[in-house]
Amino acid sequence: MRKAKFEDLEKIMNIIKEIVQEMKELNNPQWNEDYPNFNRFKKDMDRGELYVLENKENGEIEGFVCLNCEEAKEYSNLEWSLEEKALNIHRMGVNPRYRQRGKGYYILNFAEKVGKELGVSHLKTDTYIGNIKMNNLFIKFGFKYVGKVKFKEENPEFNCYEKII
Repeated sequence: MRKAKFEDLEKIMNIIKEIVQEMKELNNPQWNEDYPNFNRFKKDMDRGELYVLENKENGEIEGFVCLNCEEAKEYSNLEWSLEEKALNIHRMGVNPRYRQRGKGYYILNFAEKVGKELGVSHLKTDTYIGNIKMNNLFIKFGFKYVGKVKFKEENPEFNCYEKII
């Protein structure tokens, strides 16, 4: 894993297009043509919070994630195990061509390592309740379900998770 560079953004957006198409086919509205967008990833990159998993042989992006200590205000309504600052996992994706190869685990292991380096004691994240793949990945990786939130009234609910590290 390494910090993303500007030239990675187009590759990430191409992966996003594939993921959005897959989500549509699964009736998963978590991501769409408007979110996440190029400007959001550029902002993540500019702040040094966007990381990519790059294939050393061919230079393809296998996955990506944004890691920071910012959390949604909606998180304040949940009962987390700890009240301390946490590392939050945002906008994580695995290139469909590299699925079923442990890339999601690798990215989550990296997030845990970053959290420890920052001195935080837990990770927080969320995903759409119908995003079966991500819900299962978080549970398999040892995250504990904390509750549900809605980011906008018209949006579906999201499952929130934490992991003590």
